[in-house]
Amino acid sequence: MELGLADAHVLVVGASRGIGAAVVAAFAAEGARVTACARTPNAVAPLRGDVSTLAGVGAIVAAAQAAEGPIDVVVPVATANGEAGTDAEYSDAFAVDLMGAVRLVDELKRTQPGRPFSVCAFSSVHGMIGSTPHHAYSVMKAALLAWVKNAAIANAPLGIRVNAVAPGAIDTPGGYWETMRTENPDYYARTLAGIPGGRLGRPDEVADAVVFLCSRRASWITGATLLVDGGEHPGSH
Repeated sequence: MELGLADAHVLVVGASRGIGAAVVAAFAAEGARVTACARTPNAVAPLRGDVSTLAGVGAIVAAAQAAEGPIDVVVPVATANGEAGTDAEYSDAFAVDLMGAVRLVDELKRTQPGRPFSVCAFSSVHGMIGSTPHHAYSVMKAALLAWVKNAAIANAPLGIRVNAVAPGAIDTPGGYWETMRTENPDYYARTLAGIPGGRLGRPDEVADAVVFLCSRRASWITGATLLVDGGEHPGSH
């Protein structure tokens, strides 16, 4: 299927590893020009950036536009996580997981007036369930879903599409679930048992969903949240 992404300029924020790196690879495979950004840059994401502040978002967008021109797709993957639910974790999760996406869209609208673009934000199954240890993370991922719906409605007349993916448990090298497998095997086993697909997901499976939602083939999809979870939601763990 031709997705119409050849030569599109895609900005991926939070792209240094795991799902973010897989999103970069998936867009590149479609022939897109990808600007990959991370708080700690590396070979995958060479642009340093921090979405937790308005100034940081402005710097990221300006650098991406200077390097590759106007942006056609933005994918905010960055997360502050936040399991304990402390005041600091709530503040960080609000700034990164929610406001990072909000500010990226606002900055593109400000700097590219009249130019349509598509957005794929990152929520989580943990934004849809209450039985989770990821307190600040879960709450902000839930708030993000409300923003996606509102932003989609508000921006549809401008030709701007706003969607989200909500991954379930995804197995990434050196990632959260690899740690849980050894440090909290009971929680890992309960999570695995609650996935009808019988396994954890792969980063490329999430990335493929993101690429589709941002492509011309999804031109009549906006305000949607696509679960990529092997049937994990609703879960009981």
